[in-house]
Amino acid sequence: MERHSRLIRRGIVIVATASALTACAGDDKDEALQLAQEACAVDYPDVAGDPFTDTAARQQARDKLIPRIEEAADKSAQAARLDDTWQPLATAFNRAAELASVTTELGDLRDTQVSGGYSEPADVDRDSQLDARRTKLINGLDEPSVTGECRKT
Repeated sequence: MERHSRLIRRGIVIVATASALTACAGDDKDEALQLAQEACAVDYPDVAGDPFTDTAARQQARDKLIPRIEEAADKSAQAARLDDTWQPLATAFNRAAELASVTTELGDLRDTQVSGGYSEPADVDRDSQLDARRTKLINGLDEPSVTGECRKT
């Protein structure tokens, strides 16, 4: 009889532990959804001009736009850590943040050109690398897209 009683108690402990873990998992999913919604609700300021070609627009992007995109990327990454359902959203925001950063960096570099060229050979290589990275990011913006992933929230 005592053996039977111990088995019942162990069974109760196992069921209680499993229930607690399930409840925690549900809480994580709810928190992840909340973070994903917050990431998608981040408001992005308009930047006057093209950050790729306009110095003032690049400064606005650095001061106002990029920090907001990075905030959304951080929130979506937190959501993805809690629930991998949000990994595509995190990937999309990270790509957008990287694209904004690479665009401003390449624009800054191209502002140093003299008569259509660079005075330093390393700048030619850096330009080529940044341009290739920017093109790859632009081509991958829809895989997954921020807009598409935010519709899921």
